[in-house]
This record gives sequence, structure tokens and C-alpha cells, in this order.
Amino acid sequence: MKRVFNYKGSAFAFLLMLFTIAAAEAQENDCRLSGRDLYKDGNYKQAIDVLLSCELAETDSIATEWLVASWFLSGDIISAGNYFKAIPDSMLPSNLWNWKARTSFSAGSYDDAVLCYSKLVQSDSINVNYIRQLAIAAEKNEQPELAILNYEKALTLNPKDVISGTRLIDWYLRKDELLKADSLSASLMTADSLPELCRLRGDVLYRLKEYEQAFIAYRPLLQKGTSNPDLLRKAGICQFMSGETEQSITMLSTALMIQPDDDITCYYLGMAYQATGDFKKAELYIRGAIEKSISQNISVYYHRMAKIYESAGEYKNALDAYKNAYRYSGDDLATKAGYQYEIGRVYEVYMQDTLKALEHYAYFLNAQEDTSDWQYKMVKSRTESMKLKVSSTESR
Repeated sequence: MKRVFNYKGSAFAFLLMLFTIAAAEAQENDCRLSGRDLYKDGNYKQAIDVLLSCELAETDSIATEWLVASWFLSGDIISAGNYFKAIPDSMLPSNLWNWKARTSFSAGSYDDAVLCYSKLVQSDSINVNYIRQLAIAAEKNEQPELAILNYEKALTLNPKDVISGTRLIDWYLRKDELLKADSLSASLMTADSLPELCRLRGDVLYRLKEYEQAFIAYRPLLQKGTSNPDLLRKAGICQFMSGETEQSITMLSTALMIQPDDDITCYYLGMAYQATGDFKKAELYIRGAIEKSISQNISVYYHRMAKIYESAGEYKNALDAYKNAYRYSGDDLATKAGYQYEIGRVYEVYMQDTLKALEHYAYFLNAQEDTSDWQYKMVKSRTESMKLKVSSTESR
């Protein structure tokens, strides 16, 4: 029996198949667009659920970006990171490199973040955001030279980029490049007056010993009220160095209340009280600086203590303090020689002990390389006169 092909039935089946495919694609597209809308509205967790339920094509890099971005922006760095671990860099779509860089940075993988941002900068060399983020990632990855280079690039492209500018000023201060820090901070201050910029400008001027101008830079921060002991200390030192002794005592006392173990604050409070003639309080604070100090500053503190005792007429205590200054002065020969001179001077002027004075003056003279220096000539002349007096006394 001859079989008759059912053209009508086959056509119907084919059309049904096309309709089913189209319906599935429409449903899939609806799912995809629903995920997109949730992502754009900031409903990241719902967007993740919807997009994961869609059967996204591997080539759909746009929808994949919505998913990865939703993971990242919802705080699920692990899921975002796991996606990037599963995809080789050679297969990663270009629109996902920024999210990989941000994910790596947030996960603390700063070396990977540096590589990602470097790739982004290569593809878009005038994108200030990419360049700045590369610098920040390099800084976190302990690559200071790369960080500085890219902060400088970002500022070249956008001279008003305060974020790059403040970070670069901080690096210039750390590297003791004060002239660069001064120029950059002054330039940025004409465009902005953010608190961090004011602080850094003040720190630059403070390091340059331009104390009055440094205090002016700090003033907006002080007027808003601050409990930052470092800022209060520096502002107090600026006032002291500018001759505003009483105001400096108030500022430094506030700083010390917040950070009682700060030896530098104690030291300058001692100096301020010495300037007012209150030697008892001066001694109290310098002694506090010595007790709190665990640094090379202890020699400086004993030196100041000696000056206070000398001003108060307590010459025996002054001598002991000079000896302690020498004791803690480290290996610097010039500093040690200077303290030997001070010890000799106290023995000569106040203790009337010529032989002891000559002993310490001799140490000072032997340590000097420049015999044309005025102090060398003065001490040399004095010791010769003292030796003549001793010889004259012994010959009688």
C-alpha cells in the first residue's frame, strides 16, 4: 500500500516548533530584561536570583556584567571572585575587566588588581579613574614608585584631581620631597579646601618650619573642633614657635589630655612653660617627656632639662642632665662633642672646677674636623688661657 506524505501535518509541526522556540526565547529575554531592570534599580540580590534563573548564553557578556556587578555591589565579593577564577583572562570580555579589577582590590588581591588596572590603562590611557585606581592598587601592593608615577599621570590629565593630589602629597612628605609637596599642595588649595587637603598643606608648611602659615592651614580644622592629638600637637607647636606661648600651652595641654603618653607634646609644653618663667612646670613636663620617651629624642629632652635647671640656678642638676644628654646621644660624634662642651662649660662657669672643664673641652676639640669654626677657635683660646692659669697656680 502506497504511503502518502502528510504535508499539512508536517508544516503544522514545524510551525509549532518555531513557535515554541520563539516563546522560549521571548521568555528568556523577559527573564534577562527583568534581571537588568532589578540591577539598574539597585535591587542587586533580586537581580542575582533572576539572572541565575535565566539560561544566559556564554557569549552574553552584557547580562553577565549585570550578574557580576550585582554580586559585587551587594557585597558578595566571593561569588564575583569565583566567577573570575573560572574564566581565563584570555576569554574574559572587555567589559568585565573593570569589575575584575574592583573585585580583586576589594578581596585584597592587590597584585592582581594592579595587573587588571594596568590592562585597563593600556586600553584607555586617558581614563583618569583607571590611572588613579592603578596608583591606589600599587600603593596597597607596596609598589610606591608605580603609585607615585600614576598619581602624577592622573594629575597631569586632571590638575584638580584632589584624591590623587592628596595621596601624592602624602608620598612626597614620606620621601622628604618637601618642595614638590609645597608646590602641589599650594596649587590644589586654590581649587579646593577639603579637610584632608588643609591638614596636608599644614603638614607641608610645618615641615618647612613656616609655622605661622602652617597654623593658618590648620585653623579651619581646629575651628570645626577636633580630637586628633597629632593635629593639636602640631598646631600648638606652631603657636609656640610663632611666639604665642599662652595659646600654645592651651593647645598642647588639650593634645596631652587626649594622648597622655606623647613625649613630644610633653617636651614642647616644658619649653613653653620655660618661656613663661615657670621652671617648676617646665621641669615637670620635660621629666615627663623623658619618662615617656623610647626614641632618640631622650637626649634632646635631657638637654632641654639641663637648660631649665641652668635658668633656675640649679647647676648640679643641670650638670647631671647634660651628662644624661651625652649618655643617650647615640653615635653622632658632633652631637656628643656638643654635649661635652656644655658639660665643660658648667664645670668652668658654675662649679669652678678648671681641671674637669679642661677634660671635657679637650674631648670637644679633638672631635672637631673644622678647626676654622668660630666655636672651635673660642674653646681653643679659652682652654689655653685656663691652662696658663693652672700652670701659674702650680708654679707658686
